[in-house]
Amino acid sequence: MAHKDDNTQGIQRATIREMAHKIKGYNSPRFAFFLGAGASRQSGIPVAGEMIRHFKEQIIAQSCPDGLKTDGEKKEWLEKQDWYTAEESEYCKCFERFEPKEMGRQRHIESLIEGREPSFGYVVLANLMASGHINTIITTNFDDLVYSACTTFTGIRPIVYAYGVMASEMRITALRPKILKLHGDYLYSALKNTGTELSAQDPNMARQARQVLGEYGLIVVGYGGGDKTVMDILSDISDRNDLYWCARRGEKLNDRVAGLLRAKRGFLVEIEGFDEMMNEVRRVVGFDVRKMVGSIEDRRNQIIDHFKKFDPEFSAEILGEVAEAVKEPATNDNKAAKAVTKFKALTIFSEAYKAQKANDLDKAEELYRGAIALDPNYSFAYINLGNVLRERMLYEKAEAAYRKAIEIDPNDADSHNNLGIVLADLKRYEEAETAYRKAIELNSNYRSAYYNLACLESMRGNINGALNNLRRAAQLAGFDSDKARRDPDFEAIRDDPRFEEVIRGATG
Repeated sequence: MAHKDDNTQGIQRATIREMAHKIKGYNSPRFAFFLGAGASRQSGIPVAGEMIRHFKEQIIAQSCPDGLKTDGEKKEWLEKQDWYTAEESEYCKCFERFEPKEMGRQRHIESLIEGREPSFGYVVLANLMASGHINTIITTNFDDLVYSACTTFTGIRPIVYAYGVMASEMRITALRPKILKLHGDYLYSALKNTGTELSAQDPNMARQARQVLGEYGLIVVGYGGGDKTVMDILSDISDRNDLYWCARRGEKLNDRVAGLLRAKRGFLVEIEGFDEMMNEVRRVVGFDVRKMVGSIEDRRNQIIDHFKKFDPEFSAEILGEVAEAVKEPATNDNKAAKAVTKFKALTIFSEAYKAQKANDLDKAEELYRGAIALDPNYSFAYINLGNVLRERMLYEKAEAAYRKAIEIDPNDADSHNNLGIVLADLKRYEEAETAYRKAIELNSNYRSAYYNLACLESMRGNINGALNNLRRAAQLAGFDSDKARRDPDFEAIRDDPRFEEVIRGATG
């Protein structure tokens, strides 16, 4: 598929499957992974574009003259400010204007990272590290998701090199897995956010990254290539090593990246997202469940709780292996028996999900209820049961299932969003609005909740409210412009000239 403003002529292409077979084909690690912010997006951490929008909104709210009313006037005012016209990346200059002090920027990063958990793609990556297929991760990210995935889902504890003095001691060929953080760690003061900070790349860190690129091939995921200092380091990858650059399908490739791939005869790999890509890698390379589960009962319970949170699109295929790895214990250990029961519920949940995907809704409902019978606090089983009941137009029963999920976990945004959908089906619009707004309160970047609220406002004739919420949805990753144009719920706002302006401004 050609990219918009295509600049990929002369670049070799590879599929995820081809790349995965290269990872699998050797007894010792052949590749290092390079992770950018896009890899953490599915864990709920905003990417640079989303942060820039937030910075701009806050700067305008704090400093824009009161006489400017329209979005266009405010945008024009912002773009004329001296600090904004400086020759620096938009992220850097907006972040520095939003938080002038280093401590303020550090606190902001901490607030974004706090409480975030690894998505399924990170679990697969941790499993690759535990199985010896991958030994080294390089990242520009401030989060701790790789380390967290390793310690939660495997028995390994990688060494984290987050600042230059420590990086100078790193041995590339050491067996213990390594994580090299080019831009520091939010736990340290040397966290790089602004242009000045980013350009002052620590020489020890840069030198060790270049050593990795001399030893291993590189798989780049979630990184757009916008940082010149990082691209200068990546340009030193040995010509003897393979370079795979994974980019979202349809997105324009950065010119620096395109030039690097041509110069190094690297491969462009089109992906839908980090989790989707790593799930396909898992299918080829395998997933060592026994290494992951281990024998510590407390960790088994923790793993169960985490697996419940993953989209079954990724986890359903391996839950049978998970259940097999934790057969009934020979002892009468009550804790171990509870763990096995939870895994059985998880396995039944995966079968229910497969039945739901196959449109066998009767079987799916029966199996979801079976999972709930084994694990009465299985909130995700209640959510999916509600989805099945809604598909069968049993709206009151679906509502009861969603409310039970909320009772178990009041802070789950999906439960509130789904409750809003079924309440709208029942034409209880005020209650639906309350549910959608609660979902947004719990997750301020919840695209579907903004979209659903826009639909609701459109149906109720609140044009400005509909457009404002649709605009917020369009600013978030994954927005489907074509779906919005076809959606009958937007009949009331489709002829408004602002509707198309909002759609054209979509990032998804």
